[in-house]
Amino acid sequence: MCRTLCTSRLTSPTTVGALSAIGVFLFTYKVADRTLDNTLSVLAGFAVAAVALFPTGPPPEGSDLTPLQDLLSESVGRLRHANRLARLAATVVLDGDTWTFA
Repeated sequence: MCRTLCTSRLTSPTTVGALSAIGVFLFTYKVADRTLDNTLSVLAGFAVAAVALFPTGPPPEGSDLTPLQDLLSESVGRLRHANRLARLAATVVLDGDTWTFA
């Protein structure tokens, strides 16, 4: 199922560097303010840094897929991701006034 998506493309130095930069930004942006938003931003920064530093690898070549992985092929997964991305984009476009940052 995840033979092509979990390859080195997701763990390339560029991806790790970008995730690390995002994590540092989220951690350091208004770190001195003690509000719920900034506390969640610090936690998100740690989470992004953890994803960048400890990525998952592809499954071993000879491993068996679970019944759910057999049922949901890679193309179904890509379709679900595209659907969610389109829904997020539609939410941002149609409800843009709630996404303004002051």
